[in-house]
Amino acid sequence: MSPRRPVLRRDGSWELVPDPTDDPRFDRYGFCRDPSQLAAVVAWEAQYAARLAQQELRWRRAPAEARRGGPHVRRLARRGIPATRRQLVWPRALAAAQFRAEWPEAHFASLLAAPPSAWQAEVERQIGLDLARTFPGHQLLAQPGGQEQLRQVLTAFSRHLPEIGYVQGLGMLAALLLVVVGAAEGAFWCLVGLVQAKLPAAFYDRSLSGCRVELAVLQELIEERLPLLAAHLRTHAVRVELFATRWFVGLFASTLPPETALRVWDLLVFEGARTLHGVALALLGTMEHTLLHCEEQSSLLCALQDCQGQCYDCERLMLLCGSRRYAVADATLVALRRHIARSGVVADGPFSTATLSACAELPCAGCEWEEESSEWDELEYELVSRDDALEVHG
Repeated sequence: MSPRRPVLRRDGSWELVPDPTDDPRFDRYGFCRDPSQLAAVVAWEAQYAARLAQQELRWRRAPAEARRGGPHVRRLARRGIPATRRQLVWPRALAAAQFRAEWPEAHFASLLAAPPSAWQAEVERQIGLDLARTFPGHQLLAQPGGQEQLRQVLTAFSRHLPEIGYVQGLGMLAALLLVVVGAAEGAFWCLVGLVQAKLPAAFYDRSLSGCRVELAVLQELIEERLPLLAAHLRTHAVRVELFATRWFVGLFASTLPPETALRVWDLLVFEGARTLHGVALALLGTMEHTLLHCEEQSSLLCALQDCQGQCYDCERLMLLCGSRRYAVADATLVALRRHIARSGVVADGPFSTATLSACAELPCAGCEWEEESSEWDELEYELVSRDDALEVHG
């Protein structure tokens, strides 16, 4: 019998047809495609294929010192890291080797071998319940071996940082890192670096206090950058927590299409929390026209969910994220966090002054490829936009 592949029928079911080359149910990263969006996804992937080739060519042409570090690596990352290079670039950007060097060589294995306490047993029970819900249908993660690797990453992390333990959003982070890095121990150290070096303090504590401070910061930024939309959301009682909590807790890993989420993370692993705010503002900016025509809270929330799930044009989103209107400087974030800490106004608080003050500061840098300036200034934005336009039309 010849090899067969599934093809989507008009009624939404799958039919096996002879073809040994590809399985259209999955993208190139193994994520399960939504059958209802298959035509749009395939059309975008065909258009984006040329950009993927340009990414690889751009990294190949970059000076060797830029690929190893140097002042150009962030600019390269902002324009997309080729899939074949993320396995190396992300761990270095997250200083995974530095965090690993602080502990005995067998630390990961010893974390998994230690008998759990009563509290840890309950945490690990919850981890087990969430495994099947994490990117369901993914070619690796849906298999017993993939789920076991994910369990190891999350169990080790909960024991390594017991003050955090486990929250549901961490499963999506660990899973995406596992897909990119490919090994449980490597994904574990990347997760440690991401949480400890790139996100504000207490972002994933047991009350998500740091995350809630960032949501309050986002509310302030929406009022400033998108005043018409802010007023419209306020009129219909749509608080930022209703739609952006999932964005921030999962760092967009499960709320955007896979290719778009990976492009967001190409920035996130270098630039940390300000990427979350820039992407959130750019995403809302692309939705603004649609949202302003929604006249009920329920329709607004449905439109937000639909638009984020169909955000296939990652090139446009990344350019908007770096534009003057939506880019957010670290200094702006610190100032807003301090303002929120002084006012003590955070949704679903209260928090202690010490907790809020800790959330106001930037995390440690800890990146092998730090630069003197991490700002995506207007000149760089114009250069990237010009170069991309030349590549598209040249």
